[in-house]
Amino acid sequence: DALGIVIYPATAVVIGLQLVFGRNREVLVNYDWQLDLHVAVAVFSFAVLAIGAALGLMGIGGLATFLVLYSVDVGFSAAAAGALLAVGSVFGISMRLFAGWKIDRRAAGGFSTVAVFLVTGAIGLAVVGSGVQVLVVVGSLVAFTFGWGWAGLFTFSVVRANQAAPAASTAITQTGSFVGGAVGPVVFGIIAGGISFTVAWIAMAIFLVAAGGLVRFASGRLPG
Repeated sequence: DALGIVIYPATAVVIGLQLVFGRNREVLVNYDWQLDLHVAVAVFSFAVLAIGAALGLMGIGGLATFLVLYSVDVGFSAAAAGALLAVGSVFGISMRLFAGWKIDRRAAGGFSTVAVFLVTGAIGLAVVGSGVQVLVVVGSLVAFTFGWGWAGLFTFSVVRANQAAPAASTAITQTGSFVGGAVGPVVFGIIAGGISFTVAWIAMAIFLVAAGGLVRFASGRLPG
């Protein structure tokens, strides 16, 4: 349920704390795990990023799962709905590749860009919820491109923020990602079945906006 989105990443932060900071003696105080304010803020920021990743994957998770069903529901043929899913997937893959290329050229942003991607993806989801066929096409392509395109840049930014222990840092944040990816389609299905597809799309858009806000909030509080 939604509470798990908060509990699981936060638990992972607690479990992974020693892995993240245990070998970096500069961030320990007398080896008794009494962290100074700077490190406490950093740990808190990683927890926020994990929750943000959970909300981000939760928000976008229903797109690939329910787009075909929803598209048929608003009047697309099954073939057209499948084609839309395929094209949207290509858009999402292309954005991830493009973002990676830009990172290698040192021209890409970090967490701020991730936040922009998440909010842009949210706009796409809200447009999909209109039910108007042309807007469903446009919105889904925007959502696939940006709502799915942030994950690689997010991981890169986490690694850059804690270069002393990148594997442990990404383990914490990826916990949020996996929880969100697993829970998202379930939550979408519950809302769509219990209320409507439109409300489900809007709810997922809200999750993405919240994720963008959390990522942006945490980005200014991480070391480096």
